[in-house]
Amino acid sequence: MTSPLVTQQLLIHCRASWWSTGLICGLHLAAILSLSLAGLPIHWVLAGSLLLLMSWGINLWSEGLRRTPGAIVHVQLTESGWQLGLRSGERLLVELLPEVVLLPWLVVLRFRRKRQAKRLFQSGRVFHRRLFQRQILAVALFPDSVAEPGLRHLRALLRVYSPERPQP
Repeated sequence: MTSPLVTQQLLIHCRASWWSTGLICGLHLAAILSLSLAGLPIHWVLAGSLLLLMSWGINLWSEGLRRTPGAIVHVQLTESGWQLGLRSGERLLVELLPEVVLLPWLVVLRFRRKRQAKRLFQSGRVFHRRLFQRQILAVALFPDSVAEPGLRHLRALLRVYSPERPQP
């Protein structure tokens, strides 16, 4: 993507967010509370609560605190396109989808993985990992998870740039 809007590299470092952590905890607690008030038998309530607690731990660790190897910790725009950096050090080439949410307290970016050349012979482990990878990735950026200048630059870029129309 060659665009006159990109005069410098845009690199956003994503940190753990109190907003995201609070939202994850609040929604999971509300789900457990509504499950317990639903009038179901106790064994169903306990089983559902256990599943919700496991979901809470996984989401908190990966999305709220960004601690898993697959957590997105960098969003980068260069003249060649968008890249996502994972905590494991892996770089993903992606394209921005038009479904972007711009709110005063939240920016949500949706990306699709670009097709990369695959090796003909892959080990079973690598093939298995690539077979079940998500093709659509979303990044939620709260004000406390990103430095202010980068977030301001990203907001201005997203207001002008539309992934639907081709750039000159």
